[in-house]
Amino acid sequence: MARLEKGLPRLLETADIQGFLHCHTTYSDGTNSVAEVAAACQSAGYAYVGITDHSRSSAYAGGLRLEDLERQWAEVDQVNAAMPGIRVLKGIEVDILEDGTLDYGDEVLSRFDFVIASVHAPFAQGEREMTARLLGALDNPRMTIMGHPTGRMFQQREPFLFDHEAVFRRAGERGVAIEINADPHRIDLDWHLLPKARDAGAMISIGADAHNTSGLEHMTWGIAQARKAWLGPEQIVNTRSWGEVKKLLKKA
Repeated sequence: MARLEKGLPRLLETADIQGFLHCHTTYSDGTNSVAEVAAACQSAGYAYVGITDHSRSSAYAGGLRLEDLERQWAEVDQVNAAMPGIRVLKGIEVDILEDGTLDYGDEVLSRFDFVIASVHAPFAQGEREMTARLLGALDNPRMTIMGHPTGRMFQQREPFLFDHEAVFRRAGERGVAIEINADPHRIDLDWHLLPKARDAGAMISIGADAHNTSGLEHMTWGIAQARKAWLGPEQIVNTRSWGEVKKLLKKA
């Protein structure tokens, strides 16, 4: 009743999303080219798209070596020159290694427009060890977004344990966004944890984790989770222009 007396909040809507983040191409384990992904995002009305293929430690997913990155960056430049209606960003989904370091060094990470850092393996660490691992990653000044934060996969893998409040608080302090991974096999974070991230001062990014152009539809799942957690557009990173995102997050 108190909420109704104060007025209902303005919840996130599909039309609020300006940028499409977290997608994979044929450079790693996706099935569409950079140009195909960009064209699909442009047709869907997005102003920018962040290409985020896997880093080298994810060899099972075709993780990118330095020479692969150079080829992809050149292709992104070509697509941007040929497709002025949308901006293609040079991103990466880099592995958070077991000791909390990131899969590439600073000299490589500094060349990306933004960096999603995610745990892909190993998952067997205890709560204390995983918390330390995530806090260590968050201290890396190149990290922009924490991808699929609990690592869960429906009917495959339970979420790993960590101190949510400590990690979300550190993300807020470091200017790192916490991802709603909208892949329907993940939905991570789910709506139960999103208010904790918000209240700790962390911004939220909605990432489709798309591996083909049909994955653009995953955004619907992420938006639904944000709405279920009573999040408005002001809490979501990619409701903003890319210029605003750069200022909001620490990658300037």
